[in-house]
Amino acid sequence: MAQHSIDILTPNITSKPVINALSEALARGVNVTITTNRRMMMLEQLVTAGTITEICVWKMARRYRKMLARSQIRDRVAREDDRDLEEGRPPPLQIGKLKIQYYHRLCDSISSSIEPVKSHAKCTVIDREKIVLGSGNMDRASWYTSQELGVVFVGREIVRQVWGPLEEEMNCRLELYFS
Repeated sequence: MAQHSIDILTPNITSKPVINALSEALARGVNVTITTNRRMMMLEQLVTAGTITEICVWKMARRYRKMLARSQIRDRVAREDDRDLEEGRPPPLQIGKLKIQYYHRLCDSISSSIEPVKSHAKCTVIDREKIVLGSGNMDRASWYTSQELGVVFVGREIVRQVWGPLEEEMNCRLELYFS
């Protein structure tokens, strides 16, 4: 179970159990970063999940804003009523940070012939200690109807060697959607 951070790179994200698990992680104080695509495999997403990535990430951002608002109200009430600590009530939980970004290709003349239009990479990094590489998207089809494969590698060094260069290459290809 993630303690500090979850970074997801996926072509699309429509799986309700995945989205719910990410929301639960945020509620525990885990920072979540999702990198995905706009307008990719839309027909497949509609047929298999009844929705598309853009709607799912919009709903996730809306759900996160509500979670933050509830947390701020609880914090304010707790400050006004300092009996919480005296009575042994735990302090309010810190909500993790949500960041959602979309991949876009570089548009310079040098890379345009070889630059992917969409990202089809699938990678999940947990606490910078575990990295999952595989064939599965974070969509309903991959979780329920396809026979996808994922391999977990454990260790900070392997995560650094794989995720570091990937993160560096992706950095200039990202459009921030929500933070």
